Amino acid sequence: MTTSSDDEQAYIDYGEQLREAVADSIRPWLTTQVRDRFGIDPDLLADEISAIAIDADARLEELVHADVDTPLSGPLERIRGAVEQLNPRLVELGAVPPSRDPFDVRIRPDDIFALGPVAFFDLGDRVHEAGITWGAAKAYLHQARRK
Repeated sequence: MTTSSDDEQAYIDYGEQLREAVADSIRPWLTTQVRDRFGIDPDLLADEISAIAIDADARLEELVHADVDTPLSGPLERIRGAVEQLNPRLVELGAVPPSRDPFDVRIRPDDIFALGPVAFFDLGDRVHEAGITWGAAKAYLHQARRK
């Protein structure tokens, strides 16, 4: 089996759906995290949250439009990297870092507040579905190129 331009376009389309789902959910998700986990008025971080959403979108756009065989970090890693930028501001505002699992500390040493989503589902059903679909499309395209 060889890949077609239709397969490659479907992979990009599914990636765009994931990117759009994240773009729609990341601000409300971060707002809830800041308010509910740290008791901080999210309005104090509105500029930072907007900047993180823009950065996450750019990181995902790069991934979505890269060739499937280009070795890049995955979408959750890219979202986590963007979200971690909020850590210094949370420190400034007096947020208390949670107790973290040693494994979590080892793999994400800079995420002192454990902000990053663990799974697509953390960002909501739409992101979860889009993430699973994009991952399946990536796996299909990757395999199809090798047959």
